[in-house]
Amino acid sequence: MLSVLLDSFSKMIVSRAMKSYRSFPAEKTAVLLLDTQASHVEYLSGLHPNLTNLLDMCKAAGIPIVYSDFGGLAPSNRLSPGVERLYSLFDAQYSKPDQHVWPVNDNDIVLSLRTTLSVFMEGDLLKQLEELGIEHLVFAGGFADLSVESSARHASELGFHTTVLADCCGATSRQNHKASLEVTLPRLVHEVCTSLDWFEAVKKSNPNL
Repeated sequence: MLSVLLDSFSKMIVSRAMKSYRSFPAEKTAVLLLDTQASHVEYLSGLHPNLTNLLDMCKAAGIPIVYSDFGGLAPSNRLSPGVERLYSLFDAQYSKPDQHVWPVNDNDIVLSLRTTLSVFMEGDLLKQLEELGIEHLVFAGGFADLSVESSARHASELGFHTTVLADCCGATSRQNHKASLEVTLPRLVHEVCTSLDWFEAVKKSNPNL
């Protein structure tokens, strides 16, 4: 009897903790938008309107966007298959910070071009997020099976509550998109959902919306 009561109590505590953990106060949330230069969004049909809606939602909620684009000169050391794949896809003329499809707001962050899959491997993004008091990171971008997967895994291991927006991610192929979002990422992050479902949670966490 005692064990049943303890089990019930434990489940109640976990349930309450998870409920608060899934809240998204605007001042503690940031969206990381990876590899969305003009040519890459055009290459991934259907992604542009979903990302446009996502940015509109973030602007309404006051949630900052962190832009991080892959590009620049390849390192001289041997590259991993994923990094080689990105270099084979990306045209140098689009690998410039001024090639974003959407206007950047005052509270947004535009990072320097990176040469790694994970957004945390270069620069001081972690320090910037800590200084802003960010606890929840929401990922979207061109390649769920490459940059998003690597960065989201890294974010989870750094202690952030991590969400991936399935309808705002492209991939190198339809098969890879399905595998990443339905098999790999659910094991690495706290939640994989649509942008509309996520924004419903945002609205519940921010009564002023």
